[in-house]
Order: sequence, then C-alpha cells, then structure tokens
Amino acid sequence: MYYPLSDSTSAQNPGTPERDKAERVTASSDVSPCQTEAKDALASSAAPEPIHGKASPRASTSVVNTESGRSTAPAGGSTPRLVFRTLDDVLSSPLVWRKRPESPHHEIALRDFGDGVCELTAFRSDYMRPRHRGGKKVDRVRRKREEMSEADLSRSNARSKRNMRHRVLMMRADRLLTLSYRENKTDLKSCWGDFARFLRAVLHMWPDFLYVAVPERQGRGAVHFHLAIRGFRDVDKLRYLWRRVLCGDGDASGENSPGNIDITSPRRGGQWQRAKLSRYLSKYMGKDFLDGDMHARRFSSSRTIAAPKLTRFYLPFVDDTFYFLTLVMDAVSPAGVQRWYEFYEPMPGIWVSSY
Repeated sequence: MYYPLSDSTSAQNPGTPERDKAERVTASSDVSPCQTEAKDALASSAAPEPIHGKASPRASTSVVNTESGRSTAPAGGSTPRLVFRTLDDVLSSPLVWRKRPESPHHEIALRDFGDGVCELTAFRSDYMRPRHRGGKKVDRVRRKREEMSEADLSRSNARSKRNMRHRVLMMRADRLLTLSYRENKTDLKSCWGDFARFLRAVLHMWPDFLYVAVPERQGRGAVHFHLAIRGFRDVDKLRYLWRRVLCGDGDASGENSPGNIDITSPRRGGQWQRAKLSRYLSKYMGKDFLDGDMHARRFSSSRTIAAPKLTRFYLPFVDDTFYFLTLVMDAVSPAGVQRWYEFYEPMPGIWVSSY
C-alpha cells in the first residue's frame, strides 16, 4: 500500500510525523457523519493491493451509490460497496470536498483529454508547500538555469515532460515526423534556429499544422528532431521545405542533400496511439538529455493546443487512497486504470491514468 497517501501504512511506521498528522485528522470537525459512513464503505469494498505499474482490479458495479453517496448492501447481506458511475457521482459524494478544507487531506487533480483519456494525480496536503496548499504566499526566487541546482533541474525536466505529454494527448497526434541532418551538426541552439525557419515555411503552407517537437542526439552527437503531428501531410513537400531551409535548394538529393525527413504513418488503416507517441517522445527528455544539454530548450509545440479540462477536489485521509482513485477512474473512463506510479519529487504523490 502506498505509504505517503495512506493512514493505515502510517500506523505501521510508529513515531513518524506523518502518523501523528494522520491520527489528528480523525478528530477533525471537517469530517461529517456521512463522510465517516462513506469511508467505512470504501474500506469494506477495498480491492486487493495492486501490482505496481499494472492495471488494478476493476470495481464492481453491482451496487451503485449515485445520489446520497451512502453505500447500500447488495442482496444476500454481503459487504456494501462504494461505487460511482459518473464524475458527478464522485463530486456529489459526502466523501469528497469541492473546496479546500483546513484539516489535512488529499488534493486530487483530474485531467480529461477527451475520448475517455484521463489521468489523476493525488497529493497529501501535509507534504505540500504553502504556495501549493493555499497558505501564506511564499516569494519564489527566480533564477537562471545556470544557477539552478541539479534537483531544481530535475524538477524542471519533469514539468517539461508532463507539459509535453499533455500537449500530445490534447492534439490527438497520430503520426511521427523526423527531421535529420546529413552533416554532424551538434550545436543545439543553431538547430533550433533551423527548426524555427522550417516551421514558418510549414505554417505558411498549412496554417492548421499542429506539432510537438523534441530534439534528440544521435550516437555521433548530431541533433535531429522528432515531431508528433496530426493528419496526413505530403512528405515530399515537407522534405522540400526542410532541404530549402538547410541549403537553399529544396530539390537537392543524394550526396548533395543536406538532410532528410521521414514520417511514420499509421499502418493498415490503424493509428499511432497518442499515449504511445507521448511516451516515445518522453524518453528523449530524460537524464541523458540533461547531461548533454543541461540548460537547453527541451521541447517546442503549437501555441494553439488547448489545455486539458481540469477538475480539482479534496478527499479526507482514507485507508486505501489508491482504490478510491480506481473508483474515480472507472467513473470517468471506460478503460479504467491502465498505468500508475508513485513519485516523491517535488512532493510525494501518486499518478494513475486510463492510457
């Protein structure tokens, strides 16, 4: 069971501040009798502990609590279960707060990318920094990347990967475009300049062109770009524009060609899954990239890509927070929980997704 998000596991670690804070919440006036009953129903319906990284057991829908949030016992006198069918059921449950409470709690963020593609992130409020939990405003010291510590750079890279993933999911990318150089060009800043000129030419030809671009270094050190794009584009026209940017002659070929373009298109009428594309691009934004270009730009994307729909709500400490998240995911996505992981920076939390 996940330690930073669960009361029961804090009890297994006596003498910790987390345990003391978890015990104090039981006496909080914010927890109503309906919430206590709903918490009992959640505890009684908890699924077995999931295997890390794999889909959790699906919640039963034999007993539905859609109006009052109170669990009811199914026929035969078996254990009552707390189940949601829609997001409205979740938000109307007495187990959930819509406004941030004063007592310790879990803050949960639901991001909806459309077509049943969703992700949930949960944090414990007693681990959150004041500016994250709505407390007294903390002045942030803005520093240049050259002045940032390794830990700060690691957090910055994690934010970049998250933002890149969200943009790929929202634009519903279905193709992978690769721009490469013939020469061994290693200056990343200069390569970004080439990409900017190429992008201007592409947008002049296709004003609705959407993209998310991530640079990668080959084994020889040369830079090339991977782009997640959506919809069919004439690869010959793209290749002409790329070569014209590099050498002024879009018709250059063979040994005179300064670079090339490849598109990995859907095969046999299928599609690249946008989640798969986002994971593919994420691996180029990891530690290896930071080691070589610590202060470089990590990705670029169209400014017209919308942000995902965000819903925030708050949950009192319960015995199995992960299982509650599976119930929520079952309500908002037909796929349920497909992936999940724990993280500890910048603060402990758990992330689950339907993709």
